[in-house]
Amino acid sequence: MNQPRVKWISTVVLCLMLNTACSNQEASPSTNEPAPSKDTTQTSSPTAKPSQPQQSSPSSEATPDHLIQQIKAAADQGKVPDSEYAVKSGDWIEIQKQWGKPDHIEAAGKGRYATYTKRGISFGINKGEAIFDVRSYRENLRKITLSSVVDTMGKEMFQTTAPGQIILNYPAGDNFLLKFIFSKSTSEKPDPTLDHISIYNPQGAKNNMAG
Repeated sequence: MNQPRVKWISTVVLCLMLNTACSNQEASPSTNEPAPSKDTTQTSSPTAKPSQPQQSSPSSEATPDHLIQQIKAAADQGKVPDSEYAVKSGDWIEIQKQWGKPDHIEAAGKGRYATYTKRGISFGINKGEAIFDVRSYRENLRKITLSSVVDTMGKEMFQTTAPGQIILNYPAGDNFLLKFIFSKSTSEKPDPTLDHISIYNPQGAKNNMAG
């Protein structure tokens, strides 16, 4: 009777040893599971990079001097910034095809002026439907003061006045005039800010029937 009992006890002990070994093998992979969590934090970090560039940084670089340089470069091509249409070569019919009807048209000076309010652009048009004047009233021009124009452009070719205005005139491009139009200085504002700019073709204004 003792011998079978010993065999039975041996069998039970052997089974317990096998179960313990199996449980140890199954538990061992769990010690490695935290490692993938490190990988997930590493892969998520690049998603933060796109938020670093500031979309507003180009505008912060648009200093008065930089804006004036942009205006001068465009004026030498007979244009103002933000308009692809130039004096002399600009065609009023083509502008309407591309930009649609202006917000309003009014007679002034040597022709009529068509204004696109949202674009901040006006075109002077002669009787031949050619463009002799392009004006910009864009909001960013308010950064520019009279003294900053003189500092960047030098002394104007000549200065003119209109009711409540001072106009600095500079040569540009193919016998054009680049005009910086300011409100007149006052004791409260001795260095006035820019109201608008104009690239003007005197020849086109004289010949109202120019094509």
